[in-house]
Amino acid sequence: MKKSIDELVELTESYHSYLCSLDQDAVEKSENGKWSINEEIIHLVLSISPLIRALKMPKFQIKLLFGTASRDVYSFEEVEKLYQDKLGQGAVAPKYYEPKENKFKTSKELYDKWLSKTQEFQQLLSKWDQKDLDKVLLPHPSLGKLTISELVHFTLIHSKMHLQKTKKP
Repeated sequence: MKKSIDELVELTESYHSYLCSLDQDAVEKSENGKWSINEEIIHLVLSISPLIRALKMPKFQIKLLFGTASRDVYSFEEVEKLYQDKLGQGAVAPKYYEPKENKFKTSKELYDKWLSKTQEFQQLLSKWDQKDLDKVLLPHPSLGKLTISELVHFTLIHSKMHLQKTKKP
């Protein structure tokens, strides 16, 4: 799990620099009904925000609301397969995770927000011990209840998928 969060932060930092180097027209351009680069990043900000809110809650409250796993934690590969299977069945982002309007004055402001959210996610996770990360459940809109460790893997997999669409060399 630590490897996944570290990789997520590195990925975000790397793409942050790349995206800041692009011109405004390139990041706002949408083709064939697909999201623009900025819309992809807005979606990633919207997707990580509920995890951050949950991790700020007292652990006992999360356990009461969502429970604990009575199974072994899924590996990165198992989470990836679960996600790919759901996508293959037609799963799409719920409406509340779709990018609406860009409320940021500049693209850099949006990318800074995305980077700070990812770093905040890392910082909040560092306060949890591995045992709780592997047992405490949170809901995912398509995959059902996953442990926090599994959601970290998912967040990395999900981010990679959306960032591939930005055509970074």
